[in-house]
This record gives sequence, structure tokens and C-alpha cells, in this order.
Amino acid sequence: MLKSSFQRIVSAAALFLIITFAMPTIGQSEGISLPRPDSYHFTKNTTSVQLAARMLGYVVAQNASLDFIAETYPDLAPRAFSLKRGFKATFSFPSQRAIWFLEDAYNGVETTDLIENTRKTAIKQIKTSSRQDAILMLDEMELRIDGEVSSTELKTMLWLKFAPHPEDEMHNWAITYSSAGHPKSNGMEIQLKIPLSWRREEGNRPHIISKWVSQDGSGDMIITLVLKKSPGSITHEEIEAFAKNNQWEELTPNGFTSTNGAAVTLDRQPAVSLDMTGIGKALDVEILNHARSYIIFPVDNVVNLSCMLGSAPDGDLSIIESRFEKLKRLCRRVALSVSFPDTYR
Repeated sequence: MLKSSFQRIVSAAALFLIITFAMPTIGQSEGISLPRPDSYHFTKNTTSVQLAARMLGYVVAQNASLDFIAETYPDLAPRAFSLKRGFKATFSFPSQRAIWFLEDAYNGVETTDLIENTRKTAIKQIKTSSRQDAILMLDEMELRIDGEVSSTELKTMLWLKFAPHPEDEMHNWAITYSSAGHPKSNGMEIQLKIPLSWRREEGNRPHIISKWVSQDGSGDMIITLVLKKSPGSITHEEIEAFAKNNQWEELTPNGFTSTNGAAVTLDRQPAVSLDMTGIGKALDVEILNHARSYIIFPVDNVVNLSCMLGSAPDGDLSIIESRFEKLKRLCRRVALSVSFPDTYR
């Protein structure tokens, strides 16, 4: 069957071969004029390289399958080429983005032969497929264009596309999270939307309900959701007075300095937004943290939605601040999606 053949193409053997090296630029042969994003938007490590390489293998195999169908069954060629273009447009040239990312990760080492060998492997595996298999593959491509793609590959395509402007992913690729039934939720349901490409993890501290990490868990940006019981309730008027007196240090954790604060309202609840910077440590490594927090005060509870960027203290401050501004825009979008369904009942 063509489907199973395709799945074998993106199996570990082909993918680990790709992971070992950087990919060559092939944009010219595809007529792509896509602007190359600056590499500082991405976190490059073993995990992110493996994710990008795996996705590239997936798309190379997919394109090889479609090219084979078009060549073998000319009457299916218009549909095959249309679907190939549709997938590329939907996910904004995913193979080119992966190639650029891997080039940056491996300092531009070119392995043109490796791409070609992967493509030849794909064609070899699908040569025994029938016309019916080809039609099934084209039907599956319709679903892939609608987003029914393997989770890991889909998330990788999304973070490669949206890392320069992470808030844009919220337009069409956000998922809803609910704390309902979570043992740390104190019986309160909190709902919010998060970009699909951010990996959710359980909080490893007492009051952290959940956290999300950029680049499907391989990035340097984190969103956390924290909930604590409060001894009483805080009103909108009290928050406004608090903000007027610039008492932000009272809300600032040890080791952080507040840089900006404001009184806000989220889902009818009194809240504040607070920007902070501070130096933290992981073992003997110092980390410069920039954080935007939304501290919300529903009745008898305190909710903290925090978005943090970690970087080396000696990094390029202009780049760090630029990335933090983009994270703040995403954080605002997430905060605006927060709701407390119980308060409407």
C-alpha cells in the first residue's frame, strides 16, 4: 500500500541519516522567494535538530510520492501537483524552512547527495504501488492540507513558520486547555488557548498546574499557569489603587526587578500585568530571565499566567529584548483567552 510505503520512508533509518547532517538550500530549484528568517529566532539543540530533520524527511518523502504519482499516472498529475502546491502554501514552504534551520545548526555544511538519496529511497519504496494506492495517497493529502498531519511533524512545521512572530500562530493553530479536574486546580476551572506547537508539560512544583515550552519542548520560551488559594478577595478598585502607587515590588519574586506594570481586567476579574527581569541559576549556569506575568484575582484565588524567555547573561541584549517583545505579544493573546467558566454559573 502507498500509505504504508510512505510511512516507512519517514522511519528512523532515513530520518537518522538526515539528522546527522545539515541540509542544502534547494530554494532556487523550487523558485522560492521566501525571505530567510534570522537564525536568532530559533533555539538550536539536539532535540530541535532532530525534530526539524524528521519533518524534512516527512516532506521529502511526501513530495517524492506525489512526483512519482504524477509521472506514473499522467491523468492524476494535475491533482498531485495541485495538492503539492497546496501543502506548501498552507505550511509556508516547510522543507525550505527546515533546510535553513539545519544549515544554521550545522554552520552551512551541504549534503546535497543526502537529500537525493532520501528521495531515491522514497521512490524505490513506492514503485510497487497500484493506481488505487495512488488515489488513496491523494485523498490523504487533502486531509493533510486541512491539518491532519502527524502531531510531531505538524508542530515542527508550525514552530519553524511562526517562531519569528509567535503570536500569529494563535490565529488558526491554537488549542484550548482546561484545568477542570486537575488535582492542583482547587476545584476551579480555568480555560485558555495556547499555540499548538508549544508542548504541554505537568508542573513540577506544588502550585504549577501546567507549563508549555516553545518549539514542541525544545525552545527557550515557557508559559506557566499557577493557581493558589487566597485568604480573601481583591476588588478592581484595590488593584487600581495598587497600580497608582506603583507598588509592583510587592508582587515581584526574589531575584527579579519589575520594569513595568499596569492594572488590567481579564474575563471580568481584577488583574495586573507585570514585566520583570532577573538572573536565575540552573546548577552552576546563570540564566537571564525576562518575564511577563498576568496576575489575576478571581474570588478566593490568585492565578498567575507567566511567559518567560531565558537567555545567556552575556547575549546580545537587543536581540533578547526584541524576542521578549514578541513573547509579550503572544502572552497578551493567551491572557485575553483566559476564562473562568464557573464565574458565569
